[in-house]
Amino acid sequence: MSLWTDLAKTLARGGFSSLFLSDILGVYDIDNGNAEETNRGGVQFPLLDQLVAVPAMAAATKTLGFVATASVAYEQPYLLARTLTTLDHFTNGRVAWNIVTSYVDSTARNLGLEGQNPHDERYDRADEHMDVMYKLFEGSITPEALRADAEEDVFVDPEPVHDINHQSKFFTLPRQALAVPGPQGTPLLFQAGASKRGQEFALDHAEAIFFSGPTPQILRT
Repeated sequence: MSLWTDLAKTLARGGFSSLFLSDILGVYDIDNGNAEETNRGGVQFPLLDQLVAVPAMAAATKTLGFVATASVAYEQPYLLARTLTTLDHFTNGRVAWNIVTSYVDSTARNLGLEGQNPHDERYDRADEHMDVMYKLFEGSITPEALRADAEEDVFVDPEPVHDINHQSKFFTLPRQALAVPGPQGTPLLFQAGASKRGQEFALDHAEAIFFSGPTPQILRT
């Protein structure tokens, strides 16, 4: 853990605003299903769960932000909303979410699927995933619901707690969120959409978009 906390403290001393944490959920087995070469070269392997490291780094710093990656292709919104809200509380509002739709086919196979959904369908599902996340972050429980009032014998006021009653093609969530919203409500949202469909998704949802290109002129297009 000291590797992560020392890194965070070094970045904070250097005046960095945030630490971006990339993530994938599968190995690069693109050589006829063989991951030997990518494993040998340490190409994003081995890869610990970066979400677990965020609270420790946050505790070691006061101003550094943390951009954590989570996939809308494989993470269920009901549980992911709780995880990100927890991180928002633990970091005092210093966590951001890098939204990815995933692209490594081995992830799907290791989760019991035949393969990934088609590219544009992954973004259709991602749009619905975000609709659910917004409801869980912002539309289910208000911060004032947490009373912790011993005299009135009320810990959580039931009035500001609402079921989200979401039903769509990919998701059905009838009940309430699991956690009282963090300082941000919805964490700061990052996304890297390169394809036309990905760019549309980024414009609809992201507050920070990152991309790359060989020249400034190409990036402007």
